[in-house]
This record gives sequence, structure tokens and C-alpha cells, in this order.
Amino acid sequence: MLLMFTVVRLNQPHAVKYGLCLNMDEKYRSLKKQLSVLCGVPASRLLLVEVYGTLVRVSLCLSYHVM
Repeated sequence: MLLMFTVVRLNQPHAVKYGLCLNMDEKYRSLKKQLSVLCGVPASRLLLVEVYGTLVRVSLCLSYHVM
């Protein structure tokens, strides 16, 4: 499964897009670790949110499965 992420850093004026290929059974924690390697931000400092239209949902659950 290909997932696209946009990383917005508070101290930089622009966002950077990343893509990750993950297995269907990957866990939320693994997702953050792989994204951390790509963008250079520690996994503990990443906050993942889902944006759908005008709705923003924060993903805080550590056992979250990628669907």
C-alpha cells in the first residue's frame, strides 16, 4: 500500500511530501519510524493527522492499523 504524507515543520516556510510503501499489517509505530528516517524528524516528535475535506482527525492510538 502506498501512503502519501506531507511534513510541515514549524520552523520552515514550506511543506515536503513523502511516500511510503507499507504492508497492510503495518502498525502505527512502524509507520512513524519509517517516516522519521525519510524526513529526519524523531518519531517521538511526529504527529500524524488525517485530513478529509474540512475534517481533521488526530491519530494518537499506538495500535492503529493502516487500512
